Amino acid sequence: MWRLYCGAKGGIAIRTTYEKLRISFPDEAIHIELVTYKAYETEGYPIVRLDPEWPPEYVDLSPFMHKRMAFEHEREVRVIKKVDATANDNCAAGIRLEWDLEKIVDAIYVNPYAGDGYLEVVEAVVAKFAPQLERLT
Repeated sequence: MWRLYCGAKGGIAIRTTYEKLRISFPDEAIHIELVTYKAYETEGYPIVRLDPEWPPEYVDLSPFMHKRMAFEHEREVRVIKKVDATANDNCAAGIRLEWDLEKIVDAIYVNPYAGDGYLEVVEAVVAKFAPQLERLT
């Protein structure tokens, strides 16, 4: 997936576990789920599902938790926090979620196809902004 998503210029991957990700967001307003991959041509397009495991306020987000089978190799997990867009003018730019990186990140992988010196750049950025993770690069 390096070449598919990062090209040859850079990119990193961060490894964690689903469980670490789940417990890293104690906020009940945050929902974490594995993406479901579907063959839309034969299974139809996603509709709002009535999954009893989903908190009621997230049921209308169900269609955002599906992707075409062509993306199944990604094995994606999505973190969703539903906000009132009318009450928050910055929603289009995203929202900030606080994490304890040291507890969640197991490893940092640098694109093996990246240009010369890219590893050093990643190491310098980690050293400056997240020194607790230096052992992982």
